[in-house]
Amino acid sequence: MSNLSLEKYALINGSHYKTGVLFLWVMLLTGIQVFGQDVIKVPERSPRCHMVQEVGLSKVTIDYSRPSMRNRLIFGELVPFDRMWRTGENEATTIEFSDDVLIEGEYLPKGKYALYTIPGEDKWSIIFYKDWDQFGLPKRYIDSQEALSVDVDVDELATTFETLLINIDNIRDSTAVLQIIWEDVIVEAKMQFDTRSKVMENIEKVLAGPSRTDYYLAAKYYYDNKLDLEKALDWVNIANTKGEKYWQYLLKGLILREMGEEDDALVAARKALKMAKAAGNSKYVRLSNQLIDSLEDVPSEDAPGGEKVPGDEELKKEPTPHTKPKSQLKRAADEPDGVKRTDPRVKRRKRVEYRKN
Repeated sequence: MSNLSLEKYALINGSHYKTGVLFLWVMLLTGIQVFGQDVIKVPERSPRCHMVQEVGLSKVTIDYSRPSMRNRLIFGELVPFDRMWRTGENEATTIEFSDDVLIEGEYLPKGKYALYTIPGEDKWSIIFYKDWDQFGLPKRYIDSQEALSVDVDVDELATTFETLLINIDNIRDSTAVLQIIWEDVIVEAKMQFDTRSKVMENIEKVLAGPSRTDYYLAAKYYYDNKLDLEKALDWVNIANTKGEKYWQYLLKGLILREMGEEDDALVAARKALKMAKAAGNSKYVRLSNQLIDSLEDVPSEDAPGGEKVPGDEELKKEPTPHTKPKSQLKRAADEPDGVKRTDPRVKRRKRVEYRKN
């Protein structure tokens, strides 16, 4: 164990006996089951507080217990100087940042941390500890779990705060101040987020208009739900102008087939097949072959591999009625009496009628 760990272990070691006693009291006072039996639930002496504060486009979430003075001296007595403090009561106080942040100019990655402090008469150390799931202080302090430690000045208040308050104040677009206030003491740590980059990224994305995937998913939704096929065709064409993909050409072929444009559907299906084979996606080779087989009799091929496709989870693995190969339809026509028979020419006539209408 390093000297730093030994020093911090010494700072927290004197608190473990008190922690055990307090834990028993918490079990009795908060209604936790003891020996499998329910106990009476009563108000906590240090009630839990959960707060979420937006700073620009980022969020800071704090979860902590709020003890009160109750006619006790706090700093230097109840909370000793130069010893690590859980900065609250019961479970460790936690703080979570949705984005990377600078604390007193020091970089802290986004994430959730236990918020520990070492109070002093003139300065405090504020520690962000990665292993946040603790009841109070860690039994063994591990240097590698310390994400950041900063020192801040102590200020005295003109008034007394009866109950511990962890607050976020002086909020601007990119900055705010983390405050710890209790008794007549306040310590503050400046926080800064890179809001400008997030705003510029959002502006560029919105002004660039819908993405290729947006157009594809819109077209797929219209096709799956039998909505305006002309509009669905327009959207999938735009998607292909933004970047040709085999799954987009397959969708285009399906839409054209439903509209009765079978020659154009066959062109799109063959292009989807060629691109899927080049990409090694056996699933889309199979789906493309099924579409081609429903348009004209051709031998089916397979290819290994594949890649993730937007909205692919909605595609059915088995051929749907309107994608069933002619060979299967022919076999259905040879079934014994009582089996429903389907003549592909009937479907062909219906598609032609749809196109004429």
